[in-house]
Formats: sequence, C-alpha cells, structure tokens
Amino acid sequence: MRRRSLAGTLAASALALGFLVVPQAAQTAPSNDPRAEREKVQAEQAELASELNTNKASRDEINQALDVLDENLQTQEAALARVQDEVAQAKQDIADAEAAIERLDGEVAQLKDEIKRRAVQSYVSPPGDDALSVLETNDFVTASSRKFYLELRSQDDADIADRLDGALSDLDFQKRKATEARDVAEKKEAEQAERTDAVRTAKDQKQQLADKLESAIASQIQRSIELQATDRALAKQIAEEQAALVARLPAAKAAREEAERKAAAAAAAHPAAAP
Repeated sequence: MRRRSLAGTLAASALALGFLVVPQAAQTAPSNDPRAEREKVQAEQAELASELNTNKASRDEINQALDVLDENLQTQEAALARVQDEVAQAKQDIADAEAAIERLDGEVAQLKDEIKRRAVQSYVSPPGDDALSVLETNDFVTASSRKFYLELRSQDDADIADRLDGALSDLDFQKRKATEARDVAEKKEAEQAERTDAVRTAKDQKQQLADKLESAIASQIQRSIELQATDRALAKQIAEEQAALVARLPAAKAAREEAERKAAAAAAAHPAAAP
C-alpha cells in the first residue's frame, strides 16, 4: 500500500480545519508580484504543515513538513530584513531632506536680506544718479570705470535674484522629497509590523509541529517501554510454564515406570492359559 503524499496529508488537514491563516503581508500582496505570490503560497503551505498529524504521518511526510516550515520562516525573515532596510532608507531620506531644507531656509533668508539691502541702497542712491555722474565726468578712464561698475552692479543684482529663484526651487523640491519620504516611511513601518507578525507566526507554526512531534515521540517511547514490560511479563510466564512442564517430566516418567512394573507383575502372577 502506498503512503499518502505530504500534499494529500496537508489537503486533508485543510479540510479538517476549514480555513487557512495567512500572514497579512502575504494577503495584501499585489497579484502581479511573483515574490509576494511565492511568499503567500509558502505561508499557506506552512499553515497546513503545522497542522500535520504526527501520530499518523510517515517519517518522510514529517520531514517534508519541517522543510516547508523552515523555508517559510527563512522567507519571512528575509522579507522582514528587506522592509527594515527600506524603513531605514526612508528615514535617512527624511533626515537628508530636512537637513537640506534647513540649509536652504538659511540661504533663502540671506538672499532676501541682501535683496532688501540692495533695494534700500537703490532707493537712497538710484542707478540713474550713477549714470548721470558718468555722463558729467570729463575723465574718460573714470567714466569707463564707473560704467563698468554700473554694469557689474546690474549683473550682480540679477545674479542674486537668480540665486534666490534657484534656492526657492530647491527648497520646494526638498520639501516634496521630505513629504514623499515620510509617506514611504509610514507605509514601510506598517509593512514592517505585518512582517514582524508573519515571522512570529512562522516561528509559532514551527514550534507547534515540533511540540506535536515531541509529544508523539514521547508517546512512542512510553509505548515501547510498556511493550517491553509486557514482553518481559509474557516471557516470565512462558518460562514458568515451561519450568512446570519440565518439573513434571520425572514424575510422569516414574508413574509410567510404576505402571509398567505393576503390569508386568500382574502378568507374572496370572500366566496365560495353555492352548
């Protein structure tokens, strides 16, 4: 008679249970994610393997169930490690973005102060006055220098404005980056909690089968001891019966010999009649 396969045993267990307990992280996995689908299948197999009847299963079935539970635990621990790394990365992204925001806030404040200072200076000493002084001078070298100064001042003002625009743009980008990183961290921390529960479930399932296996082994050992005791009792009974039989042999022989002697004596006392 062929032994049942582990799949058959697990299927029978599933029917007996009527339901499966699958970790939440596996239940919520996208259907187009092969890794998540594999984790889900392994979790289902592990749930069934933990319910294996160790008193009726063969050694091969038990070994296969233990392998299923080991593989599922390793898979869940690997998934937990991955999401822990992702949480750490998201938190680092938040820290980097917040540091950049702090730096850019300071830079923007400085640039705004500089623009305000220049606006006040421009109000006190308008660029037109500088241009007029250039036209009024008779010194060509001085006029050229002042013209260059005016152009440089105008260019410098434009550079300050451009730097402020760039800093504001960078600040907006870093704020978006920080928001996105916080969203990722929140989702990954929720997944981390689910993965932690999945690892705990995988360990509990493995321990559940180990406890049942230990109980089955203890029961078999006890049964073996009982059989040995029964065997010894039966052996003693047989030995006693054999000894009793052996003890009866001399008495039976003596009784037979006595009966034969008496028969011979009777035959001698009553000789047979002549023909």
